[in-house]
Amino acid sequence: MRKLLLLVAFGFTASFMSAQTFNYQAAARDAAGDLIIEQALGVQVRILADTGTEAFAETFSVMTNSNGVFNLAIGDGANVAGDLSTLEFGDITYFLEIALDETGGTSYTVVGTSQLRSVPLAMTSQALINQVGGTDVIQLAATVVNNTGNITALSNSDANQEARLLTLENQ
Repeated sequence: MRKLLLLVAFGFTASFMSAQTFNYQAAARDAAGDLIIEQALGVQVRILADTGTEAFAETFSVMTNSNGVFNLAIGDGANVAGDLSTLEFGDITYFLEIALDETGGTSYTVVGTSQLRSVPLAMTSQALINQVGGTDVIQLAATVVNNTGNITALSNSDANQEARLLTLENQ
């Protein structure tokens, strides 16, 4: 039981330390539908709230590969507007808009907009830590209710820790 609590606490801690980015991958095509192979692209990323309001925007200069594919870490580009870490992914519906400049410049043409349906895990975790505030998450995960209904915080120096856990497991 103690090992399980420590693993849970470690999992919470690790997720809170995640970067504020998420991956995006696409194949770039020109107006004729042909792949844009091994070429520089200008990419503009915008995240729009369900009202159509721009919540976040950034730009990238990328190279496509031999298959016309490029990769982005959204949240790691040149910021234009907003702060990705402040978006309320659990409360508001957002849409991802991608625009390209085939010449590698900044004359972007929108190529697609789609709803973000999966909440990026690290951002949801960050929202949770914001709600928890300054609470020590490891201590929180190691807090259990003992058989008298009192909350007992267990620490590594607690001589009765093993006995308390055994009592809880046998209830």
